Amino acid sequence: MQENKNEFIKIDRKWALREIEAAYKATDRALSHIVLLQEAYRSQGHEQHADYMQKVAEILYNVENLILDFRRFM
Repeated sequence: MQENKNEFIKIDRKWALREIEAAYKATDRALSHIVLLQEAYRSQGHEQHADYMQKVAEILYNVENLILDFRRFM
């Protein structure tokens, strides 16, 4: 158990920050696409699909904020 803990502590901080930044960028890009899909569905009168995209966008927004908070923690 102690070996696993020591291995975890040895993780390169720069690598972790790069991974966090990549996760943030991917989440931000996905959020942009979801919002575009939502607008497209709404413009075509597909309110149920647009509402679903809104819920997905809210979840992604919260994930994005968690990533930002974690990045500040690092």
